[in-house]
Amino acid sequence: MLFGVLIGIVERIVEERRVSRDLWLRELGIDLLAEPGRLTSALLHELSSPFEIAPHHHAAELQLDLIEGCSGSVFHNGRWLRFAGDLVLVSYPGRTHGYHLEPVENVVERSRVFNFKLRVRPNWGLIEQHALPFIARPDSGERRLYDIAGAIVRTLGEPTNPRVSALVHTLALLDGWPTRSAPTDLTEPETSEADPDVEAAVTLIEERLHAPPSLAELAARVGVSARHLARLFRAATGMTPHRYATIRRVDRARLLLLRRGTPIADIAEDLGFASHATFTRWFREHTGETPQSFRTNPSVF
Repeated sequence: MLFGVLIGIVERIVEERRVSRDLWLRELGIDLLAEPGRLTSALLHELSSPFEIAPHHHAAELQLDLIEGCSGSVFHNGRWLRFAGDLVLVSYPGRTHGYHLEPVENVVERSRVFNFKLRVRPNWGLIEQHALPFIARPDSGERRLYDIAGAIVRTLGEPTNPRVSALVHTLALLDGWPTRSAPTDLTEPETSEADPDVEAAVTLIEERLHAPPSLAELAARVGVSARHLARLFRAATGMTPHRYATIRRVDRARLLLLRRGTPIADIAEDLGFASHATFTRWFREHTGETPQSFRTNPSVF
């Protein structure tokens, strides 16, 4: 008798979740098909060496990351968590996220990460309810998510005006996304709770990507010694302030390059470079390709 009651409760919960997902997915789908530009980014990175995205957040974008065949750390709930294998991440607007990834040797599949961004409405059910878990491991039945992610990248077309097929694949990706809570096998490499001095330094860097502040300037603005700030910053982010600023500046450059109507010379100026040539040399040094090359084929970086 009790077992039957429990089964009934579980079935009702499953049905409620299914109905809820159908509702927010339909709501999102209507807006996405009406405004294809809401899919602002669809990228693939094939790992042959360590790859990192510094902790940051987006004011009005939802970010989806599908990590495959990698090891490293992800920034979650104000701390770094170590993992190995496959992982999928959801970063809601305003939520700080980032990762350090390394390819795993002798894996059957490639080591890679897919990255998608959606410009969202704050009243979407997905956003209001945080309907998808922040972090999850796909099971064997959810491996098709990586195939769907690949289809989005292949069919994207013009980044500023994605094809309908890419939008449909995006909805399929969200529909198949795991709903389980965060995995319990992730470990903390070290204690790294958010520090107000580090947060202040990060804010200043984000405001000054066109002219990144030096460590001495950051320390003076925050009100601590340069050595102390450097130690705090590395403990919280795993990198120096200079490295963080460089990564975020590269991220900003890529985002601007996706807007194909903006001349590269204007992007160079917006980012604080003296000339198109100086910007090109800097971009090639940090990404291995020229700005024009990335603009021509932005799906793989």
